Amino acid sequence: MVNKAKLNNINLIMCSILPTNMAFTNRNKERNVYIAEVNKKLKRLCEEEDLIYVDYYLEFVVDGDNYVKDGLTFEGLHPNTQGYNIMMKILKKTLLSNGIEF
Repeated sequence: MVNKAKLNNINLIMCSILPTNMAFTNRNKERNVYIAEVNKKLKRLCEEEDLIYVDYYLEFVVDGDNYVKDGLTFEGLHPNTQGYNIMMKILKKTLLSNGIEF
């Protein structure tokens, strides 16, 4: 995907996957470990390929844990208004720091 985009002069922007904390499942710990691993790989790919990486994960994860902070999602998965406001600020800051104005 990256090579195809570059060949077609498409600027890719990759975003981290958000942590979860879904009360209705007992797989949160395993899922969140996997999400953290995928985010590391995405970030490394962006560094290697000179792509923009938007790191929402750091602002959403509980310090020292892999779970999403309380109050940022509806049910532990989908961001609520407060979560989206944080995402908007991170995206804006990341784009501006990479010379992309809007």
